[in-house]
Amino acid sequence: MTASLPSLARLARAARQQVRATRQHHAIEHATLHVLARQSAFAFAAGISDPDGFTLLGNIDRAQAERAVHTALTALQEGQSHLAIHPHCGTNLLTQALLCLSVTRMAWRARGLGPVPTALLAMTGFMGVIETGKALGAKAQTYTTLSDVEDRQVKEIFPVSVLGRRCLRVRLTARA
Repeated sequence: MTASLPSLARLARAARQQVRATRQHHAIEHATLHVLARQSAFAFAAGISDPDGFTLLGNIDRAQAERAVHTALTALQEGQSHLAIHPHCGTNLLTQALLCLSVTRMAWRARGLGPVPTALLAMTGFMGVIETGKALGAKAQTYTTLSDVEDRQVKEIFPVSVLGRRCLRVRLTARA
């Protein structure tokens, strides 16, 4: 039994490293999207982060993406931590969806009041969700991103296909 404790400790350490890397990559992804948005108007650009880096979704020029990723990484390393939070992050959407679910549940429970009071309660609740969801989503992002990226570096950026669409994969590694 005690022989397996070091294995469990290694497994826990590896899991913590994977979570930390994903949070860092999420921050770099957000910062990259901020930089890309400043450089030009994108009809659609998004990202998905994981322990190995992130994928930029959208028709983004590779050279422009490379410049944006390096600019974003440098900005975060220079302390511009606000770039780690993005207003269109999926974390915000999930937070708003959960709040909508709560409002719907409250309205459902209040349906005995009649259709007009129930509708007014629901509409008021949904209006509150819009603003509250933004603030709570931004707060939640402080847990899903990590702007301390001093130990991260770009390994490579290359095109990939996601659901038949041309995207870019950004692989990041720890500095040697």
